[in-house]
Amino acid sequence: MTELYKLYDKMISNIQKKQDFSLMGPMHTNLAGLKALFCHIAYEGVKTMRECCGANGFSKYSGFHSLIAMCSPGVTLEGDSVVMNLQTARALLKNGRQVLVKNKALNKTLQYIQELKTLDPNASCPAVEGDVIYFTNEQNLVNLLQQSALLAISNCLQMFGNPKYKNYSAWEKFY
Repeated sequence: MTELYKLYDKMISNIQKKQDFSLMGPMHTNLAGLKALFCHIAYEGVKTMRECCGANGFSKYSGFHSLIAMCSPGVTLEGDSVVMNLQTARALLKNGRQVLVKNKALNKTLQYIQELKTLDPNASCPAVEGDVIYFTNEQNLVNLLQQSALLAISNCLQMFGNPKYKNYSAWEKFY
């Protein structure tokens, strides 16, 4: 999150001093994805806590009804999470295509997408050993998320470029 604060400050500074809006796209990609993710995590967390309380979780006195009422609009209101996820996916696919086709350099927060050129789908993530995922440090989680994103971007780009899937809707291509 510290990196996002720094990116935001740099974006505002560039806009005010140089009328440079080049960081707005990467900032939007990151924030759209995080908004969808955090709204989903909050809602699922409250729902899980309510379920762990059994029948008491449904009681008005548990307070879960107000927490769910507070969290659920962020996930569902006007398709918010769907829109945020699609905007993020579109930006990631666009950046992936730019890396593979145009050999374009990316913003620091999306630099891991450069690894699409050398992606080995059979390579293992350093955070994974057998069936066990080790989150002994933050970098292991970042590596796992980056590897997962790279595989998803690669698979989508291959599917979107394949004429066999031309008549599939975007939803069918993603799922």
